[in-house]
Amino acid sequence: MSKNFIKILLCGAFLLGINFSVSAETYKVSSVEDYNTAVGKLAAGDTLMLANGVWTDAQLIFKANGTAEKPVVLCAETKGKVTLEGKSDLRLVGNYLVVDGLVFKNGSASKKAVIRFSKDKEQVANYSRVTNCVISYYNKEEKLDKDHWVELYGRYNRLDHNLFEGKSNVGPVVVVILKEENSRNNHHSIDNNHFKDRITTGSNGGETIRIGTSFTSLEASRTVVRQNYFERCNGEVEVVSNKSCENKFLYNTFFECEGSLVLRHGHNNWVEGNYFIGNNVEYTGGVRVINEGQTVVNNYFEGITGRRFRAALAVMNGIPNSPANRYMQVLRSTISQNTFIDCDHIELGVGSDEERTLPPSETVLSNNLFLHSSRSDIFGINDDVSGIQFSGNVIGENIKAFQEEGFTKKNVALSVDKDGIKYPSEVLESTAVWVDARSYQDQRQSERTSNEVGAVSASNIEKAKVWATLETAGVKWWTSEKNEEATVHTVKSSGALYKALATAKSGDVLKITATKLRLKKPLIIDKDITIQAANSKVLIEQYATTAFEVTEGVKLELKGLKLVGKSKAKYAVQTLATDLPSYLTVTDCEFSDYLNAESIIFNGGKMSMIAEFKLQNSVIKNINGHGIYMHAELDDKGRYNVERLKMKNVLFTEIKGIAVDVYRGGMDESTMGPVIAMDRCSFINTGSKETPAVTLHGLQGFKVNCSVWHGEGDFVVKVTSGGPVGKIEDCNFSAGAELNLDPAFTEVNLTNNELKFHSETLELDKTQDGRPLGYSMELAKGDF
Repeated sequence: MSKNFIKILLCGAFLLGINFSVSAETYKVSSVEDYNTAVGKLAAGDTLMLANGVWTDAQLIFKANGTAEKPVVLCAETKGKVTLEGKSDLRLVGNYLVVDGLVFKNGSASKKAVIRFSKDKEQVANYSRVTNCVISYYNKEEKLDKDHWVELYGRYNRLDHNLFEGKSNVGPVVVVILKEENSRNNHHSIDNNHFKDRITTGSNGGETIRIGTSFTSLEASRTVVRQNYFERCNGEVEVVSNKSCENKFLYNTFFECEGSLVLRHGHNNWVEGNYFIGNNVEYTGGVRVINEGQTVVNNYFEGITGRRFRAALAVMNGIPNSPANRYMQVLRSTISQNTFIDCDHIELGVGSDEERTLPPSETVLSNNLFLHSSRSDIFGINDDVSGIQFSGNVIGENIKAFQEEGFTKKNVALSVDKDGIKYPSEVLESTAVWVDARSYQDQRQSERTSNEVGAVSASNIEKAKVWATLETAGVKWWTSEKNEEATVHTVKSSGALYKALATAKSGDVLKITATKLRLKKPLIIDKDITIQAANSKVLIEQYATTAFEVTEGVKLELKGLKLVGKSKAKYAVQTLATDLPSYLTVTDCEFSDYLNAESIIFNGGKMSMIAEFKLQNSVIKNINGHGIYMHAELDDKGRYNVERLKMKNVLFTEIKGIAVDVYRGGMDESTMGPVIAMDRCSFINTGSKETPAVTLHGLQGFKVNCSVWHGEGDFVVKVTSGGPVGKIEDCNFSAGAELNLDPAFTEVNLTNNELKFHSETLELDKTQDGRPLGYSMELAKGDF
């Protein structure tokens, strides 16, 4: 036996006069070999302790049987000091098991799950618990290489007080599996966890929690998701995807999450006491209701900006005789005593189209409070809503009511409690019937003194709170890694640039003092970095095929650079396939004379994702290929290469290919990108009669202001799925350029004042309110 294998007899219990039929033992192990030896010896009450250190490629099976009074424990010697890395994972098999204090980082699961409450379909865990554990950025190298961080099987298991941060590849963070009978009617508890930074996937499969699948959606899971803190979980439109029956979602907090709690499949689920705090962050969502017998009561929504599927409240249309994986009609559901403050969209009958023709029916929407400080048009009525019984709802005096019945306008004064939660300063009594016994309680589980409107009772505001906070959820001993303070490196030559990039740490700044550099090999961008001119623009002659090759999900910022294509130059900036998305900011730069017919200034490679691309005060000219080309995902499965593209004061001129090409193919509705913003841009002699100047295919929204198209290249927009929103204001098309806009865009404001392009000066007329039209060299440089 290895000297690292230590058996410790715990006799303190006898000294305290406690009688156990078998003494509890602790086995401390420091290798997988010793672990495998010890795990076969475990009995009820025993502890298997992993020694402090890094455990690499440790694929552990925790198989034992404890009792309710004497569980078997697998723990770290010191919380935070035991890290499982490389291709490490854990399987639980047996009854009354506890896993405590482990950390998974710097790697990914060897197979399809990091922690799994089973070994196979027959051997599962029951009455078991994983607590005080961390899984941090433990991702597959390929974004589409699917895995789950936790898979729950069996019955009566608990996942609590853990931290899950930074999942970037497809596959939910936590899944509840109902495939076998031994895992249905499971009564699992997922509580007091901190779910943080679920990263945009740009495809389906980016959920944070999923309970069931469409194939088991009519099975009862009876899982409780309670008092978890969801922080910026932005993987896709469904933060939580319910796909089974009789689950409860209670007293969770959703903080700045770009998605919703979605009752996607399954009936008779309960959503109560949750907080949805959007802080007016774009695309934040609330609750989406589908199927039968759903209850949404006593929830608080504030600052939610999402629309359609991401609306603060979205009640969907269904499909006649719907297959399991589509949309069943909303029937016999209750949405009552919720509070909506400064939420931009409430959508009823959302998703109505030629397929989804069944509006909600036998459904109650009562005693809800809708207030908005600046917006009056918050209700989106997408189909017949006569099947919804409206009663006792209160709306602010400034809000447009789509009908009088069931809505009362009031000037509601608000107070704010010490946690920033807003509530009516006075009790708002309702004349509507109380929906059920739960209506007698408010969001804080305090008895209401009367039939009140909204989630929070003014009379109970000081009562104990039960929602999730950063103090109540997650682990207390873990600190996420923080970036060091940035260092500025002065660069005087081409060689010095390569050397500085190699030695810089993430977040550093490379400041070029030379007036001219030559790039003969790519600059590999694998860390957050800023590359900028020290004073006036620095001329960079590009002889390499690629100038900036982004090989990791990092932030690249370019300022004051003037790149000129030479000989083999093909790409100025290219992003490659990574598990994490990248961020690109380009300011006051110029790209010219890329004469290779296949040249692309900004190329999004296949399986790459730019979460945000900002281009401002810049020029792209004399290009034989394309300008911005985000068109690598051609399998038409809803994937794309840029989530948000923002262009401000940019000149595209003399480009033979497409100046801007963004492509999202397929009919998938799980993501809500790409979204494009274009302000004061000029497209001069770009494209041709056969080649558009700009083509936006399958995007979910765009806003174009004060921009011009001059030449034969058109502006083409094509819709493939969803109900995208577009707005075009104060734009001009001349010399053959035309707008080719898909009629599916329903909110387009197009004005063309026939403002003329002055070819001799490259200066443009202004709009009637004085704003510059198109690119201007004199435009004041400002941030987005």
